[in-house]
Amino acid sequence: MFKTMYRVFLCSLSACALLMCAACSPAENKVSKSTEQLAQEFSELWLERWDKLPEEEKGMMLPEGRIFLEDLNGDKTPELFFVTAEWRDAAVAAFDLGKEPIVEIGSFRATTYLENDEVVFSVFDGKDGKVLHSESCLATGFADPTVPITDYYVTYNGKDLEITTLYRVESKDSEEIKYFESPYDDTEITSAEYDQRREGAENNGKLTKEITASGKDVEFLVKDNLQEYVLSRLNEWEAENRA
Repeated sequence: MFKTMYRVFLCSLSACALLMCAACSPAENKVSKSTEQLAQEFSELWLERWDKLPEEEKGMMLPEGRIFLEDLNGDKTPELFFVTAEWRDAAVAAFDLGKEPIVEIGSFRATTYLENDEVVFSVFDGKDGKVLHSESCLATGFADPTVPITDYYVTYNGKDLEITTLYRVESKDSEEIKYFESPYDDTEITSAEYDQRREGAENNGKLTKEITASGKDVEFLVKDNLQEYVLSRLNEWEAENRA
């Protein structure tokens, strides 16, 4: 049953995929640009993709959202993570700002905690680099006692995002948790096996940061102030990391 539900869940990515995967061209080596240049280039890239969407797809996506920056591969240039505004069923697209031209490097899911309407990202500082974690809860009906949860562990190798997924199903009525091989494989595993895989996915790292995005506080509209918003985030990152 949960495999069918997960396939339906993945189908909801269609509108996001039109934005995230369009016109991804090969990128050159790292380049040095001002924050103003980066903000302008990213905004132009995103607006170009937005304008190509059919009107019905735009209605599904909403022209708003937020971004955050994180240097996963430790090359001193942050990756930009764009979180769409469907807070109960959001998607995240990642871009390498140091490439010429700016290039998308991957995407993954990020759904809210249903009780507080927040998307939470965790950053683990591991022995081989940083790991970004997002927990995605698949919403089920009131009559369904289960809560399927996929954990995404994201690293960046300088070319593409590498994503490890762990899968479990919790119960709304009890503390019972079942662990599985993956969202596509309903072979059960033990909690010890799951914990071992989780520690490996976290790169045996230490939790160093949490990034919380509230669905009640959209930070920009694509057509209105995207470039200004991206610039403010870039300047904040520069101030914090290049001092």
